[in-house]
Amino acid sequence: MTEVKDGVIYYVMKDGYVKSGDMTSSRRLFNEMRFRTVASWNDMINGYALNGDVSAALDLFLAMLREVKPDEVTILAVLSACNHIAV
Repeated sequence: MTEVKDGVIYYVMKDGYVKSGDMTSSRRLFNEMRFRTVASWNDMINGYALNGDVSAALDLFLAMLREVKPDEVTILAVLSACNHIAV
């Protein structure tokens, strides 16, 4: 039960940092998480995309590939990040 509670707290705090544009603090919390689900990876990738940091989003996606299998939401988050690339 503690792991679930901790996971929820991390998620809420991380989400708040993303919404305020503080990706440094959000990434710090992400790095502290003991158990990272596909959803937590997706949230971080999407957070970088929403905040216009394409490089960080793609770097995190590559790191994700070493740990977990991406899903459809992951692909959408990566595409969203790529949408911010200046042509």
